[in-house]
Amino acid sequence: MKERSLTERNAQHATFVIERRYPASPAKAFKAFADPAAKARWFSGPEGKWKELERRHDIRVGGTETVKGAFADGPVSSYESLIHDLVPGHRLVYSYTMKLDEVPISVSLSTVVLEADGDGVRLHYTEQVVFLDGYDDAGKRKMGSEALFDQLGASLEQEGEADAREVVSSRVLVATPDEVFAAFADPARLARWWGPQGFSNTIEEFDFRIGGQWRLTMHGPDGKDYPNHSVFGEIDADRLITFEHKGPHHFFMRMSLEAQGERKTLLRWQMIFDSPAECESLRPIVEPANEQNFDRLEAELAGVSASA
Repeated sequence: MKERSLTERNAQHATFVIERRYPASPAKAFKAFADPAAKARWFSGPEGKWKELERRHDIRVGGTETVKGAFADGPVSSYESLIHDLVPGHRLVYSYTMKLDEVPISVSLSTVVLEADGDGVRLHYTEQVVFLDGYDDAGKRKMGSEALFDQLGASLEQEGEADAREVVSSRVLVATPDEVFAAFADPARLARWWGPQGFSNTIEEFDFRIGGQWRLTMHGPDGKDYPNHSVFGEIDADRLITFEHKGPHHFFMRMSLEAQGERKTLLRWQMIFDSPAECESLRPIVEPANEQNFDRLEAELAGVSASA
């Protein structure tokens, strides 16, 4: 977009409301906003016309979200939000800025309210928007938002299928949440225990922050090298780590830590694959591999504790 002159500086305000009813509980509908993997399934540009370039997701009060992508005809769109209020299962209030080719075109205050409605949920969405410096919206913002909420409805209807795309592994570890978190946050330690038995690791990049890159090569007992590439999503110290594993297999990983009494932590890994078929083909490999990974983590935690 071309740079605007001072004579074009102005602001045009608008407000619109969208309502939808979905066959899901308020908790599931809220998860579609709060969970990075769930939101990525519906919150994106039009399929075939928009390519995602960047996605960051930190849904908490004070947290931010960024989604950036390029349209087939050239312009790059950027969505940058800030969370102001959050009531799980009920309400989400956030402001967001939209940019085209890094030029701000609007700033909005958005409110999502979820209400139980029989065996489903009713969503009330209100957006108060100011369009900047002569940007001609012509009703496209409301139409685009309606399309997104239609995609949300389709995603919620596929929730049962989503369950079939998940592998969940968990273990109670004899360590505090901060000790478990530290074993992941330190790349030197992570390289010692990551992966199934018999594997070693070379970590080439470990930018442990939202949107940071994680690149490592796993060296298998068969003598082969297995390059891996991930991008971090949410990071909440001693509580939660999420990342998108981009290859060789694509999945979203959610690693949660929950204190279980004195010096015990429930570690839960939730891996979400792209399809039930891919998940089922990998499940026989992934499930025992995760257990071996937990074994190695336990050894790492015990070794550090013994040397302390």
